[in-house]
Amino acid sequence: MLLGVGDGEQVPWRITRLMPAPNEHGGDRRSRYLVAPTFQLSAEREAQQVGEEVVGYYHSHPDCEAVPSDCDRKQAWPGYLYLICSVVKEQAAGLGLFALAERGGPFYGVRVEPPPRFGETSVEIPPCP
Repeated sequence: MLLGVGDGEQVPWRITRLMPAPNEHGGDRRSRYLVAPTFQLSAEREAQQVGEEVVGYYHSHPDCEAVPSDCDRKQAWPGYLYLICSVVKEQAAGLGLFALAERGGPFYGVRVEPPPRFGETSVEIPPCP
């Protein structure tokens, strides 16, 4: 899960930390994931205690691009960020950050700005091989 603040509209998103969630999917866990509702609720409560909220989710795409799949689109909700890491031959090969325009609709790419301590330039992410 991506924890932080903001809504992407009136207040820019700011990711402050990551919270790994166990994959509870009962089928092919390599290509599908499921966050248990009890874990979701626990994460939301923990985030609220420190003035944060769940602003999105992250997952990997083994051996394919770091772009949302049809399955990602069907499961996504507007108002959240979706960070996808392409993993090829067990190595990170690319990152993509997306949000959903409307339920069941298209994703749009979200620009990533590095924290000030990393400089003012944006980071180029190579395409998935």
